[in-house]
Amino acid sequence: MRVELLPIYQTTDHSTRQLPLITLAGEAAGAKLVLTASVHSEAANGVAVIQRVLAQLRASGLPRGTLYALPLVNPFGSEALNPTVPFDGTDLNRVFPGNPAGSFAERLAHRVYRTIFGLHPDLVIDLHTMSTPQTLPFVILDRCLETGRADIAERLASLANVFGLTVVYDFPPDHSRNMKLNQSLSSTLVNRASILAYTVELGGTRMIDEAVVQAGVQGVFNALAALKMIDPQPPTLHTSAQTTPTPYRRDRAIRVNQAGWLHYQVAPGRWVAEGQTLAEVRDISGTVVEAICAPRAGFVLHLGSRASVLPGMEALTLAVEDTSA
Repeated sequence: MRVELLPIYQTTDHSTRQLPLITLAGEAAGAKLVLTASVHSEAANGVAVIQRVLAQLRASGLPRGTLYALPLVNPFGSEALNPTVPFDGTDLNRVFPGNPAGSFAERLAHRVYRTIFGLHPDLVIDLHTMSTPQTLPFVILDRCLETGRADIAERLASLANVFGLTVVYDFPPDHSRNMKLNQSLSSTLVNRASILAYTVELGGTRMIDEAVVQAGVQGVFNALAALKMIDPQPPTLHTSAQTTPTPYRRDRAIRVNQAGWLHYQVAPGRWVAEGQTLAEVRDISGTVVEAICAPRAGFVLHLGSRASVLPGMEALTLAVEDTSA
């Protein structure tokens, strides 16, 4: 295993800030898999997954191919416990592929993007976590907004399904562009470089969740087997994974209209019918002031991150049947 430190910039005290790139070469030629984590620095489970995968492969050996890992894509945010790039408050996952002459965050994004592009990977798995602990672990499939290549979309979906978690497409195309999700790391790799990439959301932030980490490690080994980098093994499906005959996508977050305390009637992974009550908002006396109902049928991806709510705050997110073009 080789750890290479890629220079980012020289600081005022003449030290160099660096980006760690870990390489684990297999015993024979084969595919190339890149694992990334900490684009949002609070994503502790992603770092733990990479640590466990590297430890297991160092012990057992990697039969074929090369595994690369960028476990600290946003090292500055990790030090500051800040999900953004703390120097300018930018969400790094909204500025890829970056700009070598742009803002600090854009320069960092460009360094990361060009590093991955130069590795010529067969697949990139970007490990993230949600902002709430009450969530399914799931895979997000980006839409091929720019490439228009059906073969990329099909291959990407096939490799995502192998991971063993719930798989959903991202928001509809217009919504994705409005939220700059087309400038996420995975979407940029897919659409600008025709490199297969997807995002995995592994539990909540900051703390390491052992069960979720194990699911992530198993998912990476499922991907390694699919790429023929390790000997074939039957893909393992996570116990909470939802499988659907038709594609599903993330729905826009459902918001509350009244201030109060949010009492959920459902849990992550629960299937719901259109019109079903998902949560109630209660005032200080316990009186129900609002019933939040499902706008359409689907299943619950994750709940909100707080009990005390104000009008306009997000309540939860559903996965619904994908009818987007």
